[in-house]
Amino acid sequence: MPPTATPLSGGDRLMKKMDETEEASVATGLDELIDAHFALESLESPTQENAVLDAIAKVPGVRNATLAQGKLLLQYDPIETTQEKIRSAIEGAGFQIEELQVTTSSAMTDALQKQAPKSDQSDAPANKA
Repeated sequence: MPPTATPLSGGDRLMKKMDETEEASVATGLDELIDAHFALESLESPTQENAVLDAIAKVPGVRNATLAQGKLLLQYDPIETTQEKIRSAIEGAGFQIEELQVTTSSAMTDALQKQAPKSDQSDAPANKA
C-alpha cells in the first residue's frame, strides 16, 4: 500500500503556495504587491488563527501572511486577487474585520523607502544675492 500524504496545516499550505506564487512572479518579472493589514475581531486562540490562515491559503496570489495580536498582515498580487476576495475569505471563515489598511509594496518601492535620503541642507541650491 503506498504511503498516504500527511495533510498540511494552514500555515504550511500558505508557505507552499507562497513559494509557488513567488516562482511564477520571478518567471514573469512582475513583483508589484499590495500590503494589507486587517484588524480582526475575536481572534483569541491558535485554532481561530489556523482557521484564518486556512481561509487565506485558499486565495490565489496571497503571500507572506502572518498573524500577530489580532492583526493579519499579508501581501497579495493584485493581478491574481482582490482585496474583496481576501475580505470574503476572512468573513467566510467566521471573522469580522474591524479595520483595513492597504499600501503598495514592491522590491523597488521598499528599497527606495529604505534608502531615501534625509533632508539635507547641502543638497539645497545656494541662494546667490
